[in-house]
Amino acid sequence: EIEPHKGILGILTRHFNFSTDTLEERQRLQKTVYILQAGGAKLGYGFGWYVNGPMSSEIVNDCREVLHYSEYEETKDPSKWNFNKDSWKQINETKEIVIEPADTPRKLELLASFHMFYSHWHRDEGLLPYELKQKFRESKTKTFSDDSPITDEQLHEAYVQASNLIAYENFHEVKND
Repeated sequence: EIEPHKGILGILTRHFNFSTDTLEERQRLQKTVYILQAGGAKLGYGFGWYVNGPMSSEIVNDCREVLHYSEYEETKDPSKWNFNKDSWKQINETKEIVIEPADTPRKLELLASFHMFYSHWHRDEGLLPYELKQKFRESKTKTFSDDSPITDEQLHEAYVQASNLIAYENFHEVKND
């Protein structure tokens, strides 16, 4: 029997046109799933911090399984996995508000990395935006997708997008309480 989180990943794989063929595609998969979970999607993946930001080896393995076994074609019906209209709405809102504006691998990596950096380690420090950006720059100077230094403009854009994601996250926490 198909595990529920793999069924949902199968649906998302088609929805986002995920692939595991190239390293860049695996990075996009990782960062997109991380951002969807930050936006409230309950997909059940844990993430650790790596050079390229948030990563989960389980996602790539599950996605390969979903892509290569025909049994996952049966996962086209989201209701089978307790994936209701509200879940779809949340995923599509996160996609529209946060993922689509991060339209390059570098932007997606910076967004996911900045969000994890802030929400996991610096949320309660009361840092001003410029202090937070400075701390981030000290821990991450380049991205995987582009070995050139991160510019102030790129860092500011990641900060704004991560702030949008956090505001969206907080809105849904308050709404669900």
